[in-house]
Amino acid sequence: MGHIELLPQLKKSVRLKPMHGYALVHARHPSQIRMVDPSHAFFLSLCDRTLLTSEIAYIYGQTFGLTDLEAKSQVDQLLRLYRQFLAFEAKPNPTERFSPQKFLYPADTPAIERATFGSGPFLRESVSLAP
Repeated sequence: MGHIELLPQLKKSVRLKPMHGYALVHARHPSQIRMVDPSHAFFLSLCDRTLLTSEIAYIYGQTFGLTDLEAKSQVDQLLRLYRQFLAFEAKPNPTERFSPQKFLYPADTPAIERATFGSGPFLRESVSLAP
């Protein structure tokens, strides 16, 4: 039997919000809020159940100037990092909810790094990926 590549999709309860220098990713429960690099929100906005993970890696890599290997590696890391916000399906069902272009802006890395667990409403993600 052949390998089936699944289509990642943001769960219906998840929201993305562009902010100055970062993006917010949140679901219904307060424990599910993250202050993330805009490149991570760009990745999440591509998870609309229309693209295979290999296609997401290609777009992500081309957007941020990564090699194919770097892009695949980073997308694999991001899929693991944000799995609580994603669902995976085998069949396409286009549901674009967030425009990836809204998350193409420079990150305010110091602000993101200051957002540590217990010191405010945001949880810090310790993975450093695309610029």
